[in-house]
Amino acid sequence: MERDDLHREIYRTQGTLTSCFGYDSMGRKAWQYATTLPAEKLSQIQNPLIKPERYVEHAYNPIHRRYEYDPAGELSRTLDKLRGETRYEYEANGQLLARNTGRVVDGEEFRYDAAANRLNFNTSRFDHIKDNRLKQWANQEYKYDAWGNLIEKTVGIVRWQTFTYDCENRLVKTETMADTQVESTSSYQYDSLGRRVGKQSELKGQTEHKHFLWQGLRMLREESPGQSSLYLYEPGSYAPLARVDQKEGEAENKVYYFHTDQIGTPLEMTDAEGQIVWQAKYRAWGAVEKLVVNEVEQNLRFQGQYFDVETGLHYNTFRYYDPEIGRFITQDPIGLLGGFNLYRYSPNPIRWIDPLGWYNGEGVRELGKYPMFHEHTLMTSEYRMSDVEHFSRANQSVYERTQVDYEFKGRLQTEYPGVVEHVQPRIDGSFRGDSPPGMTWHHGDKPGSLQLVDRVDHKTYHKVYHPDGTGGRNKWGGGTACR
Repeated sequence: MERDDLHREIYRTQGTLTSCFGYDSMGRKAWQYATTLPAEKLSQIQNPLIKPERYVEHAYNPIHRRYEYDPAGELSRTLDKLRGETRYEYEANGQLLARNTGRVVDGEEFRYDAAANRLNFNTSRFDHIKDNRLKQWANQEYKYDAWGNLIEKTVGIVRWQTFTYDCENRLVKTETMADTQVESTSSYQYDSLGRRVGKQSELKGQTEHKHFLWQGLRMLREESPGQSSLYLYEPGSYAPLARVDQKEGEAENKVYYFHTDQIGTPLEMTDAEGQIVWQAKYRAWGAVEKLVVNEVEQNLRFQGQYFDVETGLHYNTFRYYDPEIGRFITQDPIGLLGGFNLYRYSPNPIRWIDPLGWYNGEGVRELGKYPMFHEHTLMTSEYRMSDVEHFSRANQSVYERTQVDYEFKGRLQTEYPGVVEHVQPRIDGSFRGDSPPGMTWHHGDKPGSLQLVDRVDHKTYHKVYHPDGTGGRNKWGGGTACR
């Protein structure tokens, strides 16, 4: 693995393939490809006309994608060697309006009510869904219990699913009927932290038992009779990096490598020889449109999601997500902090992720919009310094501003007592390397940006400050997770 001066990954070795990544001026992924050329040869190519990143159809690149964004920062177009061109349209508030592939049969359009519930096109835009409990979508009908949990789903007149929950509103049992016959049954078990640790299912006469081991809130290992799979992730992320399979009776482990899109959704998986063993085409809200290659079972979907074939749902750590309608089947367990619609996944699945099933901040105010009291811009040479160094320089800039901006100084003294004293230079002339009381230094998305914000607001509305699940530390500062 190799990183650039901003600590962004630019080369990754995946078996015999080398994956390469490029970014635009805003730090967003602009292109990626996996090539049969080794990294040392790529760095020797000086002629820009033959650089592999220039051409989606480059002969050495079995995987190649380019991304384009609109002025609002939304993904507007992708050009994919294996999937062709896809364009996206949005409403003014950022909700996904359409996905166009140039083929009418594959296109998707969406309508919403005022609470962001999906509407059929034969209903009025001014219709509303009581309690946000969707009762009907296309040829599907839904029923809920008193706690708002989906308990019944009917598809036309031929398919019927029932869902059973425990006292903590966790899904523990399902049954699917097709043409009056039992098609599948399943049961699920959880540990004391709410993580799913086991499932048993029977689908069309085939029985399956799986156990799951966790590292924090990321699935570390998946075990079934005769096979164990270990998952590796990108640092500070839920985006999968690789999988190591150990099968009973086989001396050698098999390593598979994930190739994800701009938000960490697996699109391909390759083996050690660089051959694609799994490849999917998705619809906008995460449902698999087609498994183009399915030589190896692969159940990871959006970040933090695991596909259950017996139900068609995605297990999403603390909830279950229905990719057909792009919403959860139970209400957000964080309650009112989850926003005005507790079933909503996000307004835009092309940009945002929810790996835990806790959508915090949406509905309170627009994601990415928050009150900022002061901004300090680091020099490029300072990006990868420690937090102590970052905060020390930022505190100094606040102190210098208070010496000339008395209105700013007065506001700090009134709203955040102790801040003005905190940013004063110490006896030796140095500045403190921690955040002022009641406030925190937020690493913004813009390279080098340190933003002074309210500590409680930052903690409470984490999604508002980190819409795509990562922060500035991760994007440009050499850090991890939402930093």
